[in-house]
Amino acid sequence: MIGIYPEDCNERWRFLRSTSHMGLFSAKALESCSRIRLEKAKEMLHFLGSKEGEVVNIADILFATTANTLTNAMLSQDIVESWNNIGEVKRKSRKMLGIVILSLADLYPAIGGLDFWIKQKAVEANQIYRAVWGDIVSKRRGGRQDSNQDILDVLIESSFDDYQIYNFLSELFPSSEAVSSVVEWAMIELTRNQEASSKLRDEIMTKDIEGTALSEKRLTKLPYLQACIKETLRLHPPDPILVPRCALQTCQIMNYRIPNNSLMIVNAYALGRDEKTWEDAQNFKPERFLGRNFDVKGPHYELLPFGGGRRMCPGQHWALTEIQLLLGSLVYAFDWLVPPGTDPESLDMSEKLIAITLKREKPLLLIPKMKNDVSQDWAEALGTKGF
Repeated sequence: MIGIYPEDCNERWRFLRSTSHMGLFSAKALESCSRIRLEKAKEMLHFLGSKEGEVVNIADILFATTANTLTNAMLSQDIVESWNNIGEVKRKSRKMLGIVILSLADLYPAIGGLDFWIKQKAVEANQIYRAVWGDIVSKRRGGRQDSNQDILDVLIESSFDDYQIYNFLSELFPSSEAVSSVVEWAMIELTRNQEASSKLRDEIMTKDIEGTALSEKRLTKLPYLQACIKETLRLHPPDPILVPRCALQTCQIMNYRIPNNSLMIVNAYALGRDEKTWEDAQNFKPERFLGRNFDVKGPHYELLPFGGGRRMCPGQHWALTEIQLLLGSLVYAFDWLVPPGTDPESLDMSEKLIAITLKREKPLLLIPKMKNDVSQDWAEALGTKGF
């Protein structure tokens, strides 16, 4: 399979990794996609504003927002065309996620020739990928009317065939499910912890930090917001089991001999809840990160939501930028109430592993109550006169 994590790190792999980095994940790409993120977050708040006083499914709304943000950056179009067809797109996304589940042949290579399930999985993958991306790629091969260029144009111009493009897009797209899951978990924890929610609300509203309230540059300067994100990633890593690593040669790590071609799997979920490392490890306490130069992007091995080393998640900066914008926007624009008869402190925290992403078993249902008119904030952030 040609993609970000293929079996061999060949020239095609290097080109695809470079393409995703330059088109999505580099500092320049993040800056150039800022307007897309802001526009999609604005659309989310508009929709939530229209549902004021009603019970809304936060998980679905966040998924639609993150999915459309990513596909606009890759393909220059929404994949969730209306708020009414979120479920259909989410089902396709989860089918794509299901393709990457480890098979017996992954764990026991010697039986690879007998693992007929993996062959069936490959057939199903091609069918799913074609159903999701086929029409989009076909239309683009017919040419586009404007002069803008996105990642899909680069792949087509570089002579990738349809299935190589499908595989590439399908490895990137499910990350929208992971990002939306982190924001949903953060909203759950803040709903259950009103003291933390109040602190975050006060910080976002403060006038002590320069910049438009919801500008991405300003959000990165809010220490309590960043602490809430880190604490959510500690308790609820979107991918609790990191992408497996393969030992290219026999080596020794902490007195353990690792044979050549061994598959190494890291339990990020267990690292984040290790009682030996974290005081009161099972509880949501963003304060533990205040005043600490603690980076979730690899150097601190107590917390590895994006992995570490040369093969860490290439989309870490994109994910963190998107998470802070969506979480900051939701807290700034609305007060959030639980449905009648629900105790915030007793919200169900049951987890469910969907393919490789850790989700809440039941979607979060909340009632938005408009708190701040964000029209002026968005106008300033987008450099426009208004909506």
